[in-house]
Amino acid sequence: VVACSASSSDAPPGEVLEVTIPAGASFGVVADTLVARELVRYPGLFGLFARVRGNDREIRAGQYRVTRGTRWVPLLDQLVEGRVITLSLTIPEGFTIEQVAQRLAAWTGDEAADVAARLYAEPNAERWGVPGPGLEGYLFPDTYRFAPGVSLDSIVSVMVERYRSLWTERWQARADSLRMTEQELTTLASIVQAEALQVDEMPMISGVYHNRL
Repeated sequence: VVACSASSSDAPPGEVLEVTIPAGASFGVVADTLVARELVRYPGLFGLFARVRGNDREIRAGQYRVTRGTRWVPLLDQLVEGRVITLSLTIPEGFTIEQVAQRLAAWTGDEAADVAARLYAEPNAERWGVPGPGLEGYLFPDTYRFAPGVSLDSIVSVMVERYRSLWTERWQARADSLRMTEQELTTLASIVQAEALQVDEMPMISGVYHNRL
């Protein structure tokens, strides 16, 4: 009961601190890290409390923001649930695969050319369950939030999943009515977005391309 109600340290509460939990860290390392940041004052009791709750093997790695004075229950909940620091990543509509690659490369630290090559690679279509070829047209433009250090595959997976969630029966019916496949309709949409300078130009450009098909 004492452990449940104890605050994390004797330091003045309210200050927000950043804490990094390394991948593969033992709970002892986690507790030592929290003690060093003056977020926990009794590491032995804290460890016992975590074991009783079954949390000592459930801590997730990552960067966290923790308010000094946070009690043990919400502190452990945050670490177990992996509520890490996230940053926004925006992919605007109309971006080409090269532009997407440049933005993702800036995020992951990879070379833009290498990222583009991976996005164009045809095996990715089967891997992520899209018609292909490659991933052009299937990386849905939106604003996402990711933890620092997230892998390229993780980002791509989220973006493709966002696309898949929006390819509904209504869109499939629309493609069928135009006698187009999902791949053809997605390719057309990508071309229209790339060529249109204004949103109101898109229907006209789309009509021109569709009449040519």
